[in-house]
Amino acid sequence: MYSGLHRQISRTHNVNIRRITSLPSPAQLKADLPITKACWQTVLEGRKTINNIIHGTDPRLLVAMGPCSIHNPKEAFQYARWLKGFRDRLSGAGSNIYIVMRVVFVKPRTNHDWTGFFNDPDMNGRCDIEKGWRLGRRLLLDITEMGIPVATEYLNVDSLQNVDDLYSFHWVGARSIEFQEYRDEASALSTPVGFKNPISGKLDIAFNSMHWAAQRNVLTAPHDNGVRARFETKGNPNNILILRGTEFEENCSAEQIRETSRLLEARRLNSRVIVDVNHGNSKKDHLKQADTIKYLGELRGNGSLPQLAGVMYESNQQDGKQKLNVEFGRRPRLRPGVSVTDGCDGIERSETAILSLSELL
Repeated sequence: MYSGLHRQISRTHNVNIRRITSLPSPAQLKADLPITKACWQTVLEGRKTINNIIHGTDPRLLVAMGPCSIHNPKEAFQYARWLKGFRDRLSGAGSNIYIVMRVVFVKPRTNHDWTGFFNDPDMNGRCDIEKGWRLGRRLLLDITEMGIPVATEYLNVDSLQNVDDLYSFHWVGARSIEFQEYRDEASALSTPVGFKNPISGKLDIAFNSMHWAAQRNVLTAPHDNGVRARFETKGNPNNILILRGTEFEENCSAEQIRETSRLLEARRLNSRVIVDVNHGNSKKDHLKQADTIKYLGELRGNGSLPQLAGVMYESNQQDGKQKLNVEFGRRPRLRPGVSVTDGCDGIERSETAILSLSELL
């Protein structure tokens, strides 16, 4: 009787699943690739400093810079080594900026494209997720060991649990901000969190997300042991709006920033903002990023734009981007140090832009 029913159920359960592969729990990954004291100190210092910056008790400007996405850990580490030296040059007494590195492993997609290193580290369609998780965690350990805090877009609770101990800042992207699950999960994050305006530009959506994330919420998610659990959150009041432009126009002028700050204050939300100088604010032309950074630096430097807490800047080893064609079973041949997602400024342009910013502040 039971075996007959089991055969019947098999006709309605997992009918479109080709294969199921077990993955390690977050606890197992963290045990295999443990955080060191130096990494922990970097993470803690990063979270405290970013909190102070977004709330205005630290006068420095936050600069979150780095590749649009990680597709090659070796190249990302080379970039991090350059950033470490550059960051050290700008630190110390009198420093007016605080640099953290973008390290993004998961990319939201509207089309059926490569979804990021965690999902498909070999970029060949085989989606060796465990390999992506392990290599990604190893890279984060190496970067934070150097003393560089890291930031990322928050997308996937399953992936997050594997690396949640290593990030100092998360943001919710323009495509994700309208979904309830991201609002709930943002309230549980141990880091400060940014909320990008949606592609439509409707700021009320971002405001509602910020308010929701600051409240107590209940959600289900994997525990470190991999078992799904019910989490009751305290709420995350350490959040900030990120202006990233819209589908059709920029939203980073002084007038727009001041008006946005006024609207935030009226909603009793954090009235400071971060500006993403790429995406809608560059009309997807990475070469416009430096001009926007200079414009914002001049305003912040002369005291007329105190509402500006930071900038997000897409930067890589080399200028531009390259097309990625994923062919199943074949690793693509790519130019080293060039983004496979959004266009980025290379190291030379990046150094010039941020040095100029520091001089203006």
